[in-house]
Amino acid sequence: MSIDSIIITLPLGVSYDNSVTSMYSYSYYPNKYGILRGFAGGITPIIRGNQLIFINPGTWKPSNFTNVADDMRLIFYVKSDCQAGSVSKSLSVGYQYFGKDFLYDSPNPIVPTISTQLTNTTALSVVGTARPAIAVQNNTGVVQGVLSQQYWDVQINNPSTVIAPYVWMALEKAAGTGGVSIDSVVLKPDNIKLTASDYNVTDKWYKISATGLASGAVQQARVYFKYSSCLPDSILFKAGWNCTGYPDPDPLTGYSCAAPQKYLKVIPNPSQVQMSILRQPAAGGSMNLCTADSVLVVVNSAQAGNLISPYVNVFPPTGIILDTPIQVEYPLGSGDYQNASLTPVSGGGYKIDLTAHTSIGSKGIAGTVINPGTAGRQAKIKIRFQAVCGISSGSVLSLTPMGNNPVVPRP
Repeated sequence: MSIDSIIITLPLGVSYDNSVTSMYSYSYYPNKYGILRGFAGGITPIIRGNQLIFINPGTWKPSNFTNVADDMRLIFYVKSDCQAGSVSKSLSVGYQYFGKDFLYDSPNPIVPTISTQLTNTTALSVVGTARPAIAVQNNTGVVQGVLSQQYWDVQINNPSTVIAPYVWMALEKAAGTGGVSIDSVVLKPDNIKLTASDYNVTDKWYKISATGLASGAVQQARVYFKYSSCLPDSILFKAGWNCTGYPDPDPLTGYSCAAPQKYLKVIPNPSQVQMSILRQPAAGGSMNLCTADSVLVVVNSAQAGNLISPYVNVFPPTGIILDTPIQVEYPLGSGDYQNASLTPVSGGGYKIDLTAHTSIGSKGIAGTVINPGTAGRQAKIKIRFQAVCGISSGSVLSLTPMGNNPVVPRP
């Protein structure tokens, strides 16, 4: 018989290993005087689902299956993946060949006939305890939302005795909910920023390493995020591995194994702004016209969350001219005075923007979580002015403090 093709049907959790060359070997007695052996190498199967189709390239020797001395072997290699399970067991491998029978001794040879062997099976032993595995953990715990941008430190572990290749991670929102938005994911300790791939509209996944994690190794990552809800929120962190490659096209549709997972949680904290006057005009007394004076104002961040984008609107009465620049000291008592940004607002007032101070910036004024001490939660504003003709005795210099909580976008 001349073999045309051989079809191998692999069980769930077993895949073809293309890192090792497949071959066809043969040994038989062409006559009574000796044995002939040889190899036909470099055979690459056609992969169709869980089937491997090996086609004779014309170099396979015909076989006489009635002769017990004939030994024809198709040698190929497989490996178990994450679907093989963690229990040692035998898996069934199907095989089927197609070929042509020849009648060489007949004085009137007939046309070769097609011969098809029914699918048979053989056992493949899988050692479940030797399979790779990974586990995930949240090193940060529940995040107290006090900044506009926060982060979770997460970790992927390999507790198995072998390498876990093609490691990936994903961040998923609950269906129809979730105000957490991911800014970036950075591998630690080298601060390598990962490229995000979107799937399922709101979810993202990241390729960690094709080489994978060695036995006992860990990989830490920092997940930077923002949150748009004032209520507790979360996102699902999961990770996976496989022998043959990354999920294709994504973890939702291209990964059928069980991925370890853990919810990453954030509790938004409220913010509150308070204001007190350290110095009244003329120190609470009377002032002369055409003289300079000042008011000292303290802005206090009074709740757990940082006071984001703090500013004070000031409306001077007729006859009061503000002197610039207006200076801000932060933290209170530090002596670090910097110029505030001053812009006109409707109604004849001005906006004193405290974020121009480099220690305030986009982080805002610290709340009680970051800075329980009073000084670190307070900024002092020195407003200098002059009284000119036209001012009325008893006129009021109106001051209104403002700010936001850390939730993005702002309510």
